[in-house]
Amino acid sequence: MAIEKNDVDAERAVAALYLSSQFLKGSPEVGYVVFIDSDGGTQTIETSGMDVAQMKWTDDGLFFSDRDNDYLLTDTLEAIPSPKRAQVQSSAAYLGAGRGFAAVYNVGMGEEGAFRHRHRVLRRCQRGYP
Repeated sequence: MAIEKNDVDAERAVAALYLSSQFLKGSPEVGYVVFIDSDGGTQTIETSGMDVAQMKWTDDGLFFSDRDNDYLLTDTLEAIPSPKRAQVQSSAAYLGAGRGFAAVYNVGMGEEGAFRHRHRVLRRCQRGYP
């Protein structure tokens, strides 16, 4: 059963899994992030889903995204509004201490069904960073 996002106990989480339906099976309307605690317990939150979601866990925290928000788990889980047309995440990168994270999203094929990708790059930083 999913808990509210602001109820995640970051101190307990030692690992995380992102579960979401695939884009090819229709738009991912719901996804879940399961935080695994050191005692084997879990904390689960519901997201708006993201196919091939990338999670980056660093000394600055855990960064991940869905179609509506970017998330940063430090002492608390912060949801940063960031609506995306993309339904597939291509990559995510940690930019270094105090510099935040960057993510690349695949927004689909080109005109006339040609297999070309369009990407959107999004950079997110912790609050207070330039």
